[in-house]
Amino acid sequence: MKVVPKITDTEIISSIQAGNQDALRQIYPEYRGAFLNWARRQFDCDDSDIMDVYQDAMIVFYKNIVQGKITELQSSIKTYIFGIGRNLLLKNYAKRQRTQRVENIGEDLVTGADLSIFSKEDSDHKRALVKQLLGQLGEKCQRILILFYYHRYSMESIQKELGYNHVDVVRSRKLKCIKQLRKLI
Repeated sequence: MKVVPKITDTEIISSIQAGNQDALRQIYPEYRGAFLNWARRQFDCDDSDIMDVYQDAMIVFYKNIVQGKITELQSSIKTYIFGIGRNLLLKNYAKRQRTQRVENIGEDLVTGADLSIFSKEDSDHKRALVKQLLGQLGEKCQRILILFYYHRYSMESIQKELGYNHVDVVRSRKLKCIKQLRKLI
């Protein structure tokens, strides 16, 4: 078994700057377990999500060195990578929270507070009103909302069905459509 000598953080950065990825291959598995354990304790995420974030953090670290954004660190490489990972995990958490709030709006449109002026027994009237108001939206908005709320399509399925380039475009468009619908109510 070949023993790889431990190199310093400065040597790792210099090696990556010189185009040698062996140093990156050495630190990737070295910090992976610690990052996974740390992220499990700090964030409510699946291991696969944590590993995706770790991979992204390593890519950001690598790109920052190659692009000359960092030449030396005030902290250790491990601390720097964990910092990048932390920021990415926080960003993912905030995105999940926004998505959850937006997806709950659809339920509110039919059963909740937005139509609270109507009695609870008048749910058919609520549905008819939502359908009528949907008709006042543009065709793309109608299709997105109907596919999502009535046919229960996933964002990915809507993306493919309507030919959007990215799922985030569908999410953003859906949010704008819901805002338009709420204004009509």
